[in-house]
Amino acid sequence: LKSVMKNDLYLPASNLLPDIANSMSILEENAFMTGSGATVYSVFSGRKERDREYKRLKKLVPVVKAESV
Repeated sequence: LKSVMKNDLYLPASNLLPDIANSMSILEENAFMTGSGATVYSVFSGRKERDREYKRLKKLVPVVKAESV
C-alpha cells in the first residue's frame, strides 16, 4: 500500500509541524497522512493487529482513535 500512496505535502507539512513526522514514525510502516497533515492514520490487516497497536499508541500520542471500516 505504501508503494502506491504518496503525499506530496508530507515534507512541507512536517517541516512546519514536526509532530506530523513524529506521529508518522510512531506508526512506522503503516503510517499515512491525509491532505495537508490534518490527520495521520494507519491501516491494519485485522482487528487483532489494530487492537494491539491501539494499546501501544495510546501511551505514546495524545489522541488515538481505533475504528474498523
